[in-house]
Parts: sequence; C-alpha cells; structure tokens
Amino acid sequence: MPEPRPSKTNVAMSLSNRGESRQPLLFDSAGAYQADPCAQRHAGAETSIQAHDRVLPHKRAVYEQILAAVRAQGADGMTVHEVAQALETLPNKISGRLTELRMLGRLVYALDGTGARVRRGGAYALIVLAEGMP
Repeated sequence: MPEPRPSKTNVAMSLSNRGESRQPLLFDSAGAYQADPCAQRHAGAETSIQAHDRVLPHKRAVYEQILAAVRAQGADGMTVHEVAQALETLPNKISGRLTELRMLGRLVYALDGTGARVRRGGAYALIVLAEGMP
C-alpha cells in the first residue's frame, strides 16, 4: 500500500523552515525579492499589484532593517508585532517582507525544546538563520 501523501500545510511548513519554496526565487541586480508573496491571496487585484510595485525598490533596505532587529534579539527571535514596534511601523507594512525572508531562507521559526514554534502575543517568533544577503 502506498504511503500517505503529506498535507499541503505540512509540506509548506517543512519547506519554509528549511528555507525552500516551490515559488521561484527571482533576484534583480540588487538582490531584492521580485515575486509578490501574496499574489495567490489577492488573485491579481490591481491595487495589490500597485502596492507591491511601490515597495519593490525599498525591499532590500527593509530586509536589512528587519534582519538587524531580529539578529539583535538572538535566540529569542521576534514576532511580526515586535519587529514592527522596533522599526516604528505597523505589522501589515512588514509582514510581506518577513514572509519573503522566510522564503529566502534568511529567517526561520524559533522553536522551543519540544520542537514546537514559539508564540508570543498570538504570533510566531522568527530568528535569523544565516549571515549575509543572497
């Protein structure tokens, strides 16, 4: 009898924790992540595409700010709310960048001693995985 296939959720979590993605990683000369991580969710809504186009030139600088803040917290990591507070912005303005950094393998979920993801204030904590930007 064939082995049962893992659920899409488990595969996605496993891939994202290893820094892998089924979505192609597309880089421009500055190394900014080009794909819109919310494209499937907004299904090509014009306002969402325009919002992504507006943020695209600033992604690398935001990546560096996020990584510096999370790195400073060490093994405790930071949630989206904590990063937003550190950067004096709103969580919805950086959540896409956190998703991209996870997809790039730069951030991973912080895990407790049992291997469960660490949650604080209703959000998962993320930690920096490796040094240097792609």
